[in-house]
Amino acid sequence: MNRQVKILAVLVVGVVLLGLVWVSTNGLRHRGMVKITIKAIPDDSTINMDGKNIKAGSIYVRPGSHLLVVSRQYFDSITKHIDTKDTSPSDTIYLLPVPNSDAAKAWLNNHPEVQQQREAYAGLESQKIQGQLLKKYPVIRQLPVYNSHYRIDYSIDPGGTINFSITLYPIINGPGQYNKYLSQLQQYKAEALRFLKNNRINPAAYKITYTPDINS
Repeated sequence: MNRQVKILAVLVVGVVLLGLVWVSTNGLRHRGMVKITIKAIPDDSTINMDGKNIKAGSIYVRPGSHLLVVSRQYFDSITKHIDTKDTSPSDTIYLLPVPNSDAAKAWLNNHPEVQQQREAYAGLESQKIQGQLLKKYPVIRQLPVYNSHYRIDYSIDPGGTINFSITLYPIINGPGQYNKYLSQLQQYKAEALRFLKNNRINPAAYKITYTPDINS
């Protein structure tokens, strides 16, 4: 009996030591890395990160930006830019290739549970993206903003950067008012830019499109 207890104790100690070694080795391997979780739907889609195929699930990546591409037969591939500063270990990044072909739509019709997952996760991803944008660009809570002098709208490019479009409303009723028109154009532009600056947006750091084109 004592011998059995000793053997059991040795085994337990061995397992504990192996566990400690594994944790230590794993910790060293992932030192300085960031944990992210990736899920593709359909789950047999191919996932590529920074030019290398990876498996869905939890992975460790270097801090910074990464490019994800998900593809599947019959579906259109999608590209997603991520930055680890915008993610947390509890987040899941959902990748949903686009069913633009008849074959892809037929496949989803035959797999309604997958389509339900896609719809649910698309909603979650939309909420997540909107939350990130509001945190990064609080000004969008107030956009579009418009009055008799200008209107400011925004768009988000695929990289997640905000772009602004400013429409100016100077008045001209004839050639004799051209100088007044130009003066209003500059005044209304200055007012629109002042609005952005008051909302912590540096106009020089973003792409701004004007209508009418003030450079023409």
